[in-house]
Amino acid sequence: MKGNKIVSGMMWSFSEKIAAQVVSVVVSIILARLLMPDDYGVVAIVYIFTVIAEIFVTSGLGTALIQKKDADDTDFSTLFWCNLILSLILYLVLFFLAPVIAYFYDNALLTSVIRVLGIKLPVSAVNSIQYAYVSRKMEFRKFFFATSIGTVVSAVVGISMAYSGFGVWSLVAQYLTNSVIDTSVLFLVNKWHPNFVFSIQRAKPLIKYGWKILATDFIGTVFNQLNALIIGKAYTTADLAYYTQGNKIPDLVNNNINSSLSAVLFPAFSLSNDIEEIKRIRRKCLMIMGYVLFPLMFGMIAVADKMIIVLMTEKWLPAVPFVRISCIAAVIGVLGTTLIQEIKAIGRSDVTLKIELLKKTIYIIIAIIAIRYGIEAIAWTLVIREIIAFCFNVYPVRNYIGFDFLIYIRDALPSLIMSMIMLISIIFLDRLIKNNALCLTVQILVGGIIYIILSAISKNESFIYLKDILKHKIIRG
Repeated sequence: MKGNKIVSGMMWSFSEKIAAQVVSVVVSIILARLLMPDDYGVVAIVYIFTVIAEIFVTSGLGTALIQKKDADDTDFSTLFWCNLILSLILYLVLFFLAPVIAYFYDNALLTSVIRVLGIKLPVSAVNSIQYAYVSRKMEFRKFFFATSIGTVVSAVVGISMAYSGFGVWSLVAQYLTNSVIDTSVLFLVNKWHPNFVFSIQRAKPLIKYGWKILATDFIGTVFNQLNALIIGKAYTTADLAYYTQGNKIPDLVNNNINSSLSAVLFPAFSLSNDIEEIKRIRRKCLMIMGYVLFPLMFGMIAVADKMIIVLMTEKWLPAVPFVRISCIAAVIGVLGTTLIQEIKAIGRSDVTLKIELLKKTIYIIIAIIAIRYGIEAIAWTLVIREIIAFCFNVYPVRNYIGFDFLIYIRDALPSLIMSMIMLISIIFLDRLIKNNALCLTVQILVGGIIYIILSAISKNESFIYLKDILKHKIIRG
């Protein structure tokens, strides 16, 4: 019974993420066609500060409630009021800092946008505790419906306002509406609602547990926004928009594949006591991940200009270099994905922490150096980060588990070579087909066919493995 509930919860959770992302991508494309890059740039700057502030109300306390085995209404109500009060304080801080931030970025519009979009903070505070309750009860269906309704309603609001000429406020309204509707629906369908009770004794151990998670997430979030912080200050809002939009689609593909793989890899490595078995799992996962991700990234490199023109119009063409750079970073990142999960699985969190602190210190130095060489140089730091991450991740894996660089590269090489052949083949189609939409369609179809043919001819191990799984699924269902 419990197993069925877990599977059901996983399915609803996965469906919620995919549905929300698909709708968000479609809406983002529509809005990008209607709005100007400067509009996106303004919201991108504000997003940096709101997402950092949101960490304080969405991370830590909710996790503490999920983790506590005997959490009751008093625990939930106590942290609900803690979270709400904290969010109001943070909103006031943002409200009064808004003119300072606007002055720092030399954009007066930021003041009003920050003050309006900052309303998300108390809304997120309410949502966080509601989500914690849903998670404990594994009633993910409720979260699916709440997210779906919020995403659809906010899409209608954002697109309608964009068509009506509201510019940057279309994006503000979309984000804010999504948060409010999502939270309101979840609040209405949830069985639990806060009581007017507060216990300091209950709060202390929960906060003691939660602040460590909060601190980790805060550092990670600040670091992830580092390039955007630098670009937003050193360059124009339009430049920032090109950078963020250029990274969006590659990141969406890469992050989904990475998160799916990581969810499987960590427990697989953790449960195995056999070093050779861990190595076999590592090899299999690298080969499959490379087989899936490499053609997607190389394909996107080849069609980046056509993709941007067709989906977002020519005004977004400056985003093309950032699409390609992000794809290159993702290709290199494949090599380090399995390694980081091995490091976590060996139980040496101290080693992991030291490595992460060292890597991030180097990243910051590189990003600061890159400022003087232009926005594309800052973007290329993403590629450098992945190379550094791989080099650092190899060290503990080699010491504790064992690592052969040549074998590792050999496993990734077949998919890499096939993807490069595919890339070269579809690039030539640019010269043959002048219509952008038709060319993009043909490139995608031809690229996929070439990759599958090469896989079949070479009897690629991952191709055969995935084909057998698909065949088994079809026969069974």
